[in-house]
Amino acid sequence: MITTEAPDALALAMNGAQCIAVPVTGGWRVTGRWTYGSSSRVATWLGGHSRLTDENGQLLTDRQGRPVERTMILRRADATIHPDTWDVIGLRATGSDTYSVTDLFVPKGYSAVPRGRGRDHNLPEDAVAEAEPERRESGILYRHSMQLIACSGLSSVAIGAARAMFDEFVQLARSKTPSNAIPLRDDNWVQARVAQADSLISASQAWLLQLLRTAWEECATDGAISFPLRIRIRQACTHQIDCAREAANILFKEAGATALFRHNGFEQRFRDIHSVSNQVQGSIARLEAAGQFYLGVTPQQLTLIP
Repeated sequence: MITTEAPDALALAMNGAQCIAVPVTGGWRVTGRWTYGSSSRVATWLGGHSRLTDENGQLLTDRQGRPVERTMILRRADATIHPDTWDVIGLRATGSDTYSVTDLFVPKGYSAVPRGRGRDHNLPEDAVAEAEPERRESGILYRHSMQLIACSGLSSVAIGAARAMFDEFVQLARSKTPSNAIPLRDDNWVQARVAQADSLISASQAWLLQLLRTAWEECATDGAISFPLRIRIRQACTHQIDCAREAANILFKEAGATALFRHNGFEQRFRDIHSVSNQVQGSIARLEAAGQFYLGVTPQQLTLIP
C-alpha cells in the first residue's frame, strides 16, 4: 500500500452529513468527520462537504428545505486521520480512510459550491437547485456534474474488474479439465454462461459510454447536462454495477475451486465488485427515482439525482 504523500494531490470524501461550517471573518470554522476518503493516503489536501450555518449555528436551507453545502478544502496535516476505519473485504487499495477536524479555520478562498444540478426544463422551478458551480475553468469537463463523474467512475471500476475476471476465466477454461468431467471449453453450459457474462459486461458498458458521449455534447452546446440525461446516466451507472455483479457471480461460480485461491485473480475482483455493489451508487433507490421520472412523477429523492 502506498502511504507517501504526492505533492498537490487532493482527495475528496463524499459523506459529510454531520459536518458543520460556521461563518467567521474571512471564512468558516469547520467541525466534522468525513468518511470514504478514497486516495487520502496519497494526498496533501483533503476536501469534504459541509453544511453551512448562520453565526448562531442555525442550519441554512434552500427553497426546497435542503441544507446549503460548501466543499471545504484543508491540508491533510491539519486533519485527524482515522486509518483503522477502512477495514473492509473489498476495495482495500483505495485507502478510503475517515478524517476529521474540530473548529478548524478554513479561509473563504478554500471552499466552493460542491456541485450544480444543471438545467432542467421538465420539473417545477422550485425543484431545481438555484446555484451554478463556482467554476474558474470554462472547459467542457468542468461543466459536468461532479456527482455524475464520481458515480460513472465507480461503476466503471466494477465493470472493469468484471472484464478482467472474464479474461481470466477464458484463459482458465481453455486449459482446465475438472475431475471426472469434460474440459471447461467443451462444456455446453460453460460456453453459454461465458457468453452471457460477456453480454452483461459489454452491453452495460456500451450504454454508459453512449450516454457520456451525449453528455459531453450537451455540455459543449448547452453548457450543462439536461435533467433527463442525468436521470439516464445515473440509471446506467446503477445498471452497470448490477451487470458487473451478475457477471462476476457467473464467472466465479463456473471457475470452481480455482477461484478460491487468491493468486488466481478471481477472489479479489469478486470482493471488489461486490463492495462497489453494496455502496449507495448501487442502490435500487436510484432506479426508483428514474422510474418516477419516466412515469411523469417528480422524483421523491432528488438528492439521488446528481
